[in-house]
Amino acid sequence: MARSSWKLRGMRRAFALSVWLYGLLLYAYPKTFRQTYGERIARVFRDNCRAAMQQRSVLSLIFLWLQTLSDLVCTACLEHWHV
Repeated sequence: MARSSWKLRGMRRAFALSVWLYGLLLYAYPKTFRQTYGERIARVFRDNCRAAMQQRSVLSLIFLWLQTLSDLVCTACLEHWHV
């Protein structure tokens, strides 16, 4: 029982850290883009992160981060180019 409690705490910390880190990474986007879409993008990430955490698998979270980082790099560059 103690082991599952420890794992649950670790998952909660991973969730909180992921949401916090993603909030910082949103600064890669131009200010006008963040003002228009930032809150919605953050909400989608939180929902996706929560879904990954429900699978109780670190691999699910890692896969989400790989997708998220590749998307963020591409779209942030494109948004800066369009500004």
